[in-house]
Amino acid sequence: GFAYEGVGLWFALTDLLKPWSASRLAWFTKNVAPRHDFIAMVGAGFAVACVPLARRRLEAFQARLDPMTAWCVADGVGFHEGFFHWKAYRTGRRTAPAALTPQNRALFDAGGGRSFWWVWGAEPEAIAAAIERFAPERRAEMWTGIGTALAYAGGFQPGGPSRLLDLAGVHRVDLRVGIALAANMRYKGGNPAEWTDQVCQEAMYESVANVSSLVDAELAGFLATWDGHEQSLREGCYLALRGRLAARLADGEGRGQ
Repeated sequence: GFAYEGVGLWFALTDLLKPWSASRLAWFTKNVAPRHDFIAMVGAGFAVACVPLARRRLEAFQARLDPMTAWCVADGVGFHEGFFHWKAYRTGRRTAPAALTPQNRALFDAGGGRSFWWVWGAEPEAIAAAIERFAPERRAEMWTGIGTALAYAGGFQPGGPSRLLDLAGVHRVDLRVGIALAANMRYKGGNPAEWTDQVCQEAMYESVANVSSLVDAELAGFLATWDGHEQSLREGCYLALRGRLAARLADGEGRGQ
């Protein structure tokens, strides 16, 4: 999966340097790597974060991509900033770029939160303390990012998933949303990992396949009821999917699952 992330970075770089040409990233994810499209788009976000003035053209860059995967680019931008400029984010005062759309700001925070998994060495207490330094309205997405890192990258100590659920508190559902998204990427990508299996069992009480199918079902449900222009889909599909997943998982917790 991480190899496709690197390839996504490369094709995004070529697209940014040749904006008048057909998108090579769009072609690659559709024709060569459809099972790894999400993580390839995250890699593209690293290129957007690095190329001068590219962040100001983020929405224009996303408009050349599949609206159902283009949102991951903003996640990659947030991860890049949180990882490579972590000292600027220690206090929680650094905000998401104001020019971004609401969905991209949310994804920027999800990516930034995911970077804390590496910045703070996968230590649950340090991660929770870092997130607490940010404004309350930003913490949910950051916990979602941590859930994705936990289940996709692994590297946790025994009891780590349970401890993170406890520390997440009111955001435990947001953490589980991130776990579900990671399980979907693993299952769709056909690159299983034993730590993903373990996290799904400990935090979701289900197999990776079942957790992944939950994401697919909620996405299908959203698309079945969506009726609008592609622009509204492009600017709101992640928020809609995330909201549906959170509601579904919260309902499961209410029933003791």
